[in-house]
Amino acid sequence: MDIFVCNYKNMRNSERLIWGILLTTIVFLISTFVGARLNLNIAFFNASFGTDMLMLILSIGLIYGLKKYVRYRIALPRFSKILKSATNFLELKTKPCK
Repeated sequence: MDIFVCNYKNMRNSERLIWGILLTTIVFLISTFVGARLNLNIAFFNASFGTDMLMLILSIGLIYGLKKYVRYRIALPRFSKILKSATNFLELKTKPCK
């Protein structure tokens, strides 16, 4: 993995974008071609279940493999803000129109 992102801290944003698109495309192509040959023969699952699961597993593996090179920041809203905006929305809906 060091071959691909050896100077990741010195890369420009355009280079990071190109590497991200390239790695995402590779994961997509691998999961599409391998998933098409993967036949589970289980009536409960959809025909694309194997492809979707393989894509998920490869994406998680890619994220886990690149975590020491890329700082992932996932911003989740606080529960109190979600609750506050939901109550404001409900109050607006229940007020009579003038």
